[in-house]
Amino acid sequence: MATIYLVRHGQAGGQDYNKLTAAGEEQARLLGRYLKRAGIHFDSTATGSLGRQQETLQLIRSEMSAEACPEPDTHNELNEIEPRVFAALAADLRGQDDHFRREFERWTDSLYKDSQRATDPDAVQNYRSLLTRMLRHWILERGPDRGRIPSFEQFRATVLSVRTKVKGKRILLISSGTPIALLIAAAFAPLQKPTTALRILQYIQNTSLSVFHQHGSRWEPVRINCTPHIDPADSILNTVI
Repeated sequence: MATIYLVRHGQAGGQDYNKLTAAGEEQARLLGRYLKRAGIHFDSTATGSLGRQQETLQLIRSEMSAEACPEPDTHNELNEIEPRVFAALAADLRGQDDHFRREFERWTDSLYKDSQRATDPDAVQNYRSLLTRMLRHWILERGPDRGRIPSFEQFRATVLSVRTKVKGKRILLISSGTPIALLIAAAFAPLQKPTTALRILQYIQNTSLSVFHQHGSRWEPVRINCTPHIDPADSILNTVI
């Protein structure tokens, strides 16, 4: 039986969402120190191909020995939804819904001007609302021409296929919010409605740790969305954006 440690990347933001913020860097280092103190040794690690995922793992590894946290493999199945998909969904909704357009533009403009707004409660709520609206639009197949972007079910199937591709007895995977939410939802209820993952996604914290026992292609949840390395009272490091 293998044990899977599934981690969301550290906070990224500002004008380059593929680069960690200072808070995101600290989140990753703290997780590396926690794993070292806990005496956890991985025999394999992997990320997707995204810079924020790879940077997170590099910083975790910088706090651990090479033997405890070896060089990673790359599994594109761990990648977040492509930016072109988000862009197409947002454009489609902006053309249909004036309220969505105003809220989307207000949120993106303010975030690009000040990446620290990612920890502001109003910004977090706006993010959750906009993201849920876009993904629901995609899941319910009300989005752009299906030829322009993959379907939600295609994306979901790609993500879940990683369960049969990772190898080892104790495995560290660095991924992103949507893939993690889909993997958690599938572990709890394989036949659940696709929208179940949306409720989970809203609460996946940066560098949160979810642990599973692997039985073939099935993952059994042990711990979900845990941040033992972050002080619960720290408003800077407890982030979901």
